[in-house]
Amino acid sequence: MNRTLTMCSFCGKGPDEVKTLIAGPGVHICDSCVATCANVLTKETGKTFSPAAMVERATWESLQHWYRRHCEEQRASKLGIEIIARGSEGWRVVIDLKGTAMSGVVFEPVTHKHADTGWHICKVENDQFQADGSASTLGRIVEIFSSWVAEREHQIKRAARGDI
Repeated sequence: MNRTLTMCSFCGKGPDEVKTLIAGPGVHICDSCVATCANVLTKETGKTFSPAAMVERATWESLQHWYRRHCEEQRASKLGIEIIARGSEGWRVVIDLKGTAMSGVVFEPVTHKHADTGWHICKVENDQFQADGSASTLGRIVEIFSSWVAEREHQIKRAARGDI
């Protein structure tokens, strides 16, 4: 994966400089910029916006959006997303890629082990995004998948425009 494209579209910080990087279609936003947006929205509307809740919601919405575009159409072939809680061992996530734009796309495996933030291992094997992680890393696993998808979709759009 070309990590140079994966940076916040607003402040320019990369994944190693932020806590969370949320992917959108051709854009990314970091947790710090989400916090800035939350503060602006709070001042403008008078309602309280939680940056953490906004990050979490955006992460899950990106996964739901991908599912609606790819897996709902493929129900007959039993494609889908499995998220399995494994007790104190954490999470197992399997996302079928067959028949989607992500099928056959190279994914650079991601391994993270840290005493404070937990651990996760993400890879693509047998046309499936497969990830395992500690109890605290489910959101991060979904972020990794969503960023990979958003980066690929951005590449496809750039190629269609003749930009690459």
